[in-house]
Amino acid sequence: MSPPLLLALLSGPHAEAGSDHAAASSVVFVACIVLLVGALLLLIRALRGPTVFDRILAINALGTKTVVLVACIAFLDLKNGNPSFFLDTSIVYALVNFVATIAILKYIQYRRLS
Repeated sequence: MSPPLLLALLSGPHAEAGSDHAAASSVVFVACIVLLVGALLLLIRALRGPTVFDRILAINALGTKTVVLVACIAFLDLKNGNPSFFLDTSIVYALVNFVATIAILKYIQYRRLS
């Protein structure tokens, strides 16, 4: 989906594209700040535990929040160009996060990866 088409979909039928994009960008910026605060809380949970499974769950959730944060950054960069780099990066990071979580859990259960 091209950025002008996305902006047209996000804006109302009678709204100006520039002011609507600025309002949407500020909402996404606030969402990024909320995601960072949540990531900080997850980092605290990952460090404190109490069990290894709590730590793994916190790290997995931190990876998921990172994927969403990178996608939000892609939205904030709509005005400058093509956000596909950020979206592709977030998809690859989501796949790596999933595979790493499964590998870590398998290693903890069987004490080997094979």
